[in-house]
Amino acid sequence: MTDALTPDGSALPIVQANVPTPRSTRTMTLLKPIRLSALALAGALTLAALPAAAAPFTFNFEFDNTDTGSVEPPIVGTGFLTFDDPGDGTFDFFSLTNRDLGFTFGADTWGLADLVTSAGTLVEISTTLDARSLVFTGNGNGPYLGSIDFQNPANPIYTVLTFGPSSAVGRYALGNFVLFGDYAASAVAQTPLPATLLLFAVGLAGLRLSRCRGRG
Repeated sequence: MTDALTPDGSALPIVQANVPTPRSTRTMTLLKPIRLSALALAGALTLAALPAAAAPFTFNFEFDNTDTGSVEPPIVGTGFLTFDDPGDGTFDFFSLTNRDLGFTFGADTWGLADLVTSAGTLVEISTTLDARSLVFTGNGNGPYLGSIDFQNPANPIYTVLTFGPSSAVGRYALGNFVLFGDYAASAVAQTPLPATLLLFAVGLAGLRLSRCRGRG
């Protein structure tokens, strides 16, 4: 193919025509953000449908010496209990995975190594608004007839810590009931990971849709 020539033999200038973009191509370009948003939302919905994996959760304990049915100052002891969170309900303490705990009253301490109960201990977990709580219950098979008993012979003052059984939920005793009172175990409720991802994906989808409409 040869270029067109003018009468004097010079080549004619080539003019580039502005070819309009096909409507189908413009439509695909506009739909791309919508498809990406839909994919993000679908992925988040899939994750939300999956059960949340258990994660370590910690309850913090406070102990008083009033035995009035609720924890009041002065606080004479503290502690913690950590395990993989099974949700709310009543559970066998010994079925909880990745357990760790510790209790401190002045110079006296107890940990998992000081546990002298091997069966019969239950934990009740509940949530009210954004706070979670836990109590020991059941009738453990320990030597001190509590729901769960601990004994540390190395303690300088009290060697025994026992938590009330089903008939005395929320109470504890030290030694041979020399010191006793109420306890409370609480934690801040956490948003499950799939729900968090779902909220993020919905926000992302809304942002993309708003941009798409602005370009249209």
